[in-house]
Amino acid sequence: ENNISKIKDEKEKNIKRKEAIISVEQKQKEYIELRKKREEEVNKKIKLAADKVRTEKKLDIIIKKDSAISGGVDVTQAVINGLK
Repeated sequence: ENNISKIKDEKEKNIKRKEAIISVEQKQKEYIELRKKREEEVNKKIKLAADKVRTEKKLDIIIKKDSAISGGVDVTQAVINGLK
C-alpha cells in the first residue's frame, strides 16, 4: 500500500508540474502578444511624429541616424518633441 501511495504522489506531482509549465507558457505567450501590440503602437506614433517633422521641414525622407553614411540633418529631437 505504501508503494501505491508513493506512485499516486508522484503522479500528482507530475500533474502539478505540467499544469505549472502550461501556465508559464500561457503567460509567456500573453506577454509576447502584449509586447508586440505595444511596440506597434509606439512605432506608429514615431512614424506619425517623423512624418510631421518631415513635412514641416520640407524633407524628402527621414532615415535612422545609424543608416546615414554622410551628411543629412539630424531631426531626432524634433521627432521626440513630436511624441510629447
